Amino acid sequence: MAIALCAIAFGVLMLMLLLPPTEVRRPLAAIDLDRRTALVIGPPPPDDRLAAPASTPDTRRPLPPGPPLADQPSPEPPAAVVERPELPVRPVSVPTVAPPAGEPQWRRHAVPVAVGHDQAMIAIVIDDLGLNARRTQAAIALPPPLTLSFLAYGTDLAGLTGSARAAGHELLVHVSMQPSDPAIDPGPNALTVDLDGPEILRRLRWALNSFDGYVGINNHMGSRFTADAQGMDIVLGELRSRGLLFLDSFTSGRSVGFERARSQRVPAAIRHVFLDNDRSAAAIEAALREVERVAESGGVAVAIGHPYPETLAALEAWLPTLSEAGFAQVPLSATILHGFRPGQDDRI
Repeated sequence: MAIALCAIAFGVLMLMLLLPPTEVRRPLAAIDLDRRTALVIGPPPPDDRLAAPASTPDTRRPLPPGPPLADQPSPEPPAAVVERPELPVRPVSVPTVAPPAGEPQWRRHAVPVAVGHDQAMIAIVIDDLGLNARRTQAAIALPPPLTLSFLAYGTDLAGLTGSARAAGHELLVHVSMQPSDPAIDPGPNALTVDLDGPEILRRLRWALNSFDGYVGINNHMGSRFTADAQGMDIVLGELRSRGLLFLDSFTSGRSVGFERARSQRVPAAIRHVFLDNDRSAAAIEAALREVERVAESGGVAVAIGHPYPETLAALEAWLPTLSEAGFAQVPLSATILHGFRPGQDDRI
């Protein structure tokens, strides 16, 4: 018996020496926890939210590319969010278009002026023209060159704009855009943030077809729409394809119009001073003094007024004094040809 047990033990020992060593398995908790990739063990969850393996083609529709990070507007402070109602997000597709061949339209229709070396420039824009023929004709009668902006739904636009160009003034289309206050009516075919891309283009082209001979557009109202980068990109893409410039009336400090225009290489300027938020003679006189101060400090000032009798009377007296004071009265296009600079941040 003893001899048999010894033989069995000897056989077991020899068998263990001949077999390969058993693989030692570490617990799952110890597997490469310091790697930067996640390890997924077990079947995928029922809703298949996990990424497909590298060997399996990903058939999910990719998200559309967004604009470069450098072009994104700065985040607004939380308080501003309360003032901006949330509206439905719309898909936007802005076609890539090449600039027109030859000289762009804004330069073909620009009013030529001579500007002295280091001479400060003042550009006066009169908005809201075309609705009242008498006031529009009074604006046209002011000393040129002014930049006169006509609403697309005005009357006798061909006759009035033709008279304005013959008098030596430059033209803009005053495009209606959505204000922040929903109780304010910006006029027919206004651009609003709830429209899709094709409808924005249809309305914009309707305005651009209302007359000709203009260098570009500026916004009528638009404190809500000009704060919307997607909508402004559609507008600016159309302007770029037509060779037009953009004047940001800057009706809201949240406007992204000027910066988006710069990023899309659309010729652009921005309003520095409103002349007649207060229509009293003293307030308009103070605004004109501010125009001079901005021009002296930054080399250029762009001011916007309206065809109010008080504004027109003040301009009739003030414009002839600019040359003697050393300023160049110029159309808007000249500020861009000579390298527009935004200038003051304390726009009024």
